[in-house]
Amino acid sequence: MLLGVDIGGTAVKIGTVTPEGEILAFETVPVNYAAYENAMFETAMAETDRWMKAHAGRITGIGFSATGQVNPDQGAVIGAEDAGSVYIGSAFRTEAEKRYHLPAAVVNDADAALLGECFAGAARGFRDALMITLGTGIGGAFTVDGRLFLGHRGIAGEMGHMALYQDGPPCVCGRRGCFQHYASARALARRAAEESGRPFRNAREVFDAMAAGEAGAHRAFEGWMEDIAAGLSSLVHLLNPQIVLIGGGVSEQEIVIDTLREMLPRRVMPRFSEELRVERAALGNRAGVIGAVRFLQDRCPGKAFA
Repeated sequence: MLLGVDIGGTAVKIGTVTPEGEILAFETVPVNYAAYENAMFETAMAETDRWMKAHAGRITGIGFSATGQVNPDQGAVIGAEDAGSVYIGSAFRTEAEKRYHLPAAVVNDADAALLGECFAGAARGFRDALMITLGTGIGGAFTVDGRLFLGHRGIAGEMGHMALYQDGPPCVCGRRGCFQHYASARALARRAAEESGRPFRNAREVFDAMAAGEAGAHRAFEGWMEDIAAGLSSLVHLLNPQIVLIGGGVSEQEIVIDTLREMLPRRVMPRFSEELRVERAALGNRAGVIGAVRFLQDRCPGKAFA
């Protein structure tokens, strides 16, 4: 069996996976910022150590899914929104191969999530797929003719940082008007606060307010969905996918998927909407673990993982 490790800003998801993509065991562990200087990297490696010891001799390879800009050829994180982060330079593949003497690979977390969906989820059977995840920011990935598109340095797909409005507010990346400022889950909470004149801690509270009939929450939702559809229409025109997958916690809200299915075809040229599907990602927080393992298998085509 294989070990998949999915590293995010608040938690590490880790699990054992069969070569066919079935999760055998799975766990979510908070990132330990109190114990480590490079908290995400060192928490991930500490958990990998623990699982390797618990499954001694039975794991045949390790796939890492990591937040940030990841160069798979180097096996390391080469960039992040915070240009001064100690996380940059985290060499997951080299460290794992040194510690465990097993094949290892690392890929960006949004890329891993889409690979997981293509392997064992909602995008299975589709060769040209686009996925965005709506969370604190926006992650994105796409496949071309059945293969993940990574770009020259492995860091393609920073969809959250394409400019939606050139004169928009500054983004943490140093540019202005980024897609994620308008279309992330955090953006929905901010919009609802502006419309309602009261704070919203997260997107879930906005959906609760909508269910209670709050007009300000509804107005915020409508503007938020218009901006999501605007960004997606550009991506659909660029990539011509068969399927658009929506991930992140807000995708569990049926109204999000239904609204996009109605809005997106109206925003793209007719030929681009033909046979285009909009679906919710199916694997939830397990997609990255499955996708990391799949990426390892793709990177080691001659290796027969048991």
